[in-house]
Amino acid sequence: MNNNRNEINDPNRQFIGRRSIRLPEYNYSQEGGYFVTIRTQKCELYFEHYPPLKEIIRQQWVDLPSQFQTIRTDEFVVMPDHLHGIIIIVGANPPVADGRPQIKGEDKPRPYNSG
Repeated sequence: MNNNRNEINDPNRQFIGRRSIRLPEYNYSQEGGYFVTIRTQKCELYFEHYPPLKEIIRQQWVDLPSQFQTIRTDEFVVMPDHLHGIIIIVGANPPVADGRPQIKGEDKPRPYNSG
């Protein structure tokens, strides 16, 4: 496989050889610590080219627990085209009908956007 940056940014590129590391029968809404990776669209180097975005990401990460009453955030790092962090689910918040927890202060389920 060619690791050329242009190939990586190709929106039609399939993730050949990549497999999900998620456990198919595991309930990821249960309490525990989770390592997450969030990548920019098309692996663009947004955080390298636009340094103020790093501060926005930092503030959003810090604010997550105030938006979701059942999570805490731990360490995180912002890379040029992605971020890694640890999210800890700490409470037993019953999920809404679609299986996702509600945002604090929300009175109806959020629409689901599968991407």
